[in-house]
Amino acid sequence: MASPRFTACGMPYWADIQNQVLHPPTWLFSVLDPTVAAVAYLALLAAVACAGMTLALKRTGVGLTAAVCAGLAWSLSSWLMGHHIHLTFMAAAAWAPWTWWACFGVLAGAPSPRDHALLAGSVALWIAAGSVDLLLILGVGGAVVLTG
Repeated sequence: MASPRFTACGMPYWADIQNQVLHPPTWLFSVLDPTVAAVAYLALLAAVACAGMTLALKRTGVGLTAAVCAGLAWSLSSWLMGHHIHLTFMAAAAWAPWTWWACFGVLAGAPSPRDHALLAGSVALWIAAGSVDLLLILGVGGAVVLTG
């Protein structure tokens, strides 16, 4: 008898990070029709990516118009939209600017516990997105930017 807890000849479903079981936007697939959930998921990730990049750049002193344009450019970029079939890549790339935003807050003088909590939360969401390889690639790139 098949069990919803196991897939692929007995592999626990929760054991594969790419299943995104702990990634909150993925929960849309539990409550919506799969087609509607897929569209809503992609739109939500594009909005998350745009807002994150906008806030990250605003925190560095970039003007609002430039930050919004950069956020739109990132969220609608061919790289991000081209990975719409790789949900783990798109999700990880959407959370990356939020981690950079939180890092800018931690590195901006006297960080508060709130700044550390935001950094921990954004990294947790990035990991829950299921693309650890992209976490390492964009994390190293972010570290280079941050150390300037």
